[in-house]
Amino acid sequence: MSDNIQEVLDGCLFFSVKRLDRALDKFTEEAFREIGMSHSYALVLFILNQENGKRYKDLANILCIAPPSLTKIIDKLASRDFVTISRDGRTKRVYITDRGREIIPIIGEVFHKTRQEFMEISQPCDFNNLIDQINHLTNQLK
Repeated sequence: MSDNIQEVLDGCLFFSVKRLDRALDKFTEEAFREIGMSHSYALVLFILNQENGKRYKDLANILCIAPPSLTKIIDKLASRDFVTISRDGRTKRVYITDRGREIIPIIGEVFHKTRQEFMEISQPCDFNNLIDQINHLTNQLK
């Protein structure tokens, strides 16, 4: 084992993935800051634009976040009139509003721009293969 802690950490899958996660968060948050929204908020709107009326539980699962974290995101989006919340007994569903739909093309542009920028900096990596490998590992660890 190396005496250099950085070499040890660089060879650790867990550390490398967490470091990449933090770097990607920073990268995407800066891009979405330009439209006055966080990446997480944009993802919720993007999902609801495709599948409106999602249950809180389903959204949290899709986004791989805890329900309390999702509640904060939804509450913020609702306060900006991008979504509405419907309660049916204990089940809560989230719906995108017309105002939320208006920002979807801009969100799509930022998603596309950040993907292109990431593909450029990830050369010579096969970006699509990398995503497939990460998804495969994630599914194996579940």
